[in-house]
Amino acid sequence: MPRAFDEANRARIKNDFEDRVAKSRARLESELRSQLRQLAESAERALARAREASAAGAGAIEAELRRIDRLRADAVRLGS
Repeated sequence: MPRAFDEANRARIKNDFEDRVAKSRARLESELRSQLRQLAESAERALARAREASAAGAGAIEAELRRIDRLRADAVRLGS
């Protein structure tokens, strides 16, 4: 096999690999941004609910804690 062909083949393989890595990194970064955005939105909703519950008084807070406990128990049952 001629040396120039071998070098060109290596260069092509290297460029293909670097292109795949760059695309994979871009996908991962996009997925991470999306997940972080969803997490921030969820946290904002939780904060809004907490503020509403706080304004409603201790009874509303206790009811919300019971609701969370039920959800947690459901999640544990589903995971078993």
